[in-house]
Amino acid sequence: MNSKSILIIGGSGFLGQLLVKYLADDYNITATYRRRPLKKELAANCASTIHLDLSDVNAIRAGINGINDHDVILLLAGNVDVGLSVKDPISDLQANTISFLHLLDTISGGTIIFISSGAVYGSHTGGVSPQTSAVPSLPYAISKLSTEGYVRYSVERNQAFSEYLIVRFFGAFGEFEPPHKFYRKVITYFQKNPKEPYRIYGDGTNIVDAMISDDFASAFRVLIKSSKRNITFDLSQHEPMSILDVCKQTSRALNQTPNLQTHGVTQEKNQFYSIDDTMQKCFNWKPKYSFKESIRKCISSGYYDNLEIQ
Repeated sequence: MNSKSILIIGGSGFLGQLLVKYLADDYNITATYRRRPLKKELAANCASTIHLDLSDVNAIRAGINGINDHDVILLLAGNVDVGLSVKDPISDLQANTISFLHLLDTISGGTIIFISSGAVYGSHTGGVSPQTSAVPSLPYAISKLSTEGYVRYSVERNQAFSEYLIVRFFGAFGEFEPPHKFYRKVITYFQKNPKEPYRIYGDGTNIVDAMISDDFASAFRVLIKSSKRNITFDLSQHEPMSILDVCKQTSRALNQTPNLQTHGVTQEKNQFYSIDDTMQKCFNWKPKYSFKESIRKCISSGYYDNLEIQ
């Protein structure tokens, strides 16, 4: 095992669980959680697990011995509900930005890796990259972009951390994915060979570009091992498609005939996709699985079997 210590802030969430599972064999892992403790089999792989409420500065200070001075800090905790951010932008800002400032006021460490979101590109259409101006209009994306600035500040001015990576992530699906998430709902629906049409919320034209959980974990193993730092970049599947096309390709991958209906209006209007090649050029990484292969792997690996609601 590598002696490098990694702090995963938000270890009981979808992405946090993935990283705990796939990094624990190589690193000393400390994982934090807020509401729900890590599952026993995941907690057993950690050097320690810590209850941590980032909205409470005193709680952070009380737990500082467990969360201070790690070699790598993976910042995953925060609000991921876009609809909630629109209903309550103050809570979203507190969860995604103020919470990081609370952390910054208390701890220090080596490299901080922040998982931001492709949503920061906002109203753009077509191909985007970190060289594209970020124009977020949704509270969720605004708070993510704000936190990116504070992450850079934490290294360049505040010097709480020595280096950073800012990952503008376009989403994942697969192992540990909660039942309410889009990809899991679509895959499990068509797996059952239903007679009724699948109902898509919105007009189905929003563009998405998520990767399977295996590739997400693989990418982060590469990022942690690399010496390249102080970069902002995109992480996506590089197979952008509309929501409608995701449903059609999923049904066909499972040998079903697509039967779809649309209804309602979504908060997001995503008409952009990443053309950033930093992961391949700088980190020599690209997804192993195509989208079609990813759908079939979710089924064959049993990723959606008997998963508890998170």
